[in-house]
Amino acid sequence: ARKRGVASDVIIAREVLWNLAKQNPVNHTELRSTQDLGPWRRKEYGKEILRVLRDIVP
Repeated sequence: ARKRGVASDVIIAREVLWNLAKQNPVNHTELRSTQDLGPWRRKEYGKEILRVLRDIVP
C-alpha cells in the first residue's frame, strides 16, 4: 500500500487480513483455498502475504 500511495484497506480489507491470520495458510495451495482473496490478489500479493504470516503468526 505504501509503494502505491494508498490506504492498506484499498489493497486488502482489514477483515480479510484478520481472516488470513486466523486461517494461517502456509503455502500457495492453502492460500488458494481461502475465500477471501481473488485470483489477481493472490497472484499479486500471495508471496508477500505468506511471508508476513510466516513471520508474525506463531
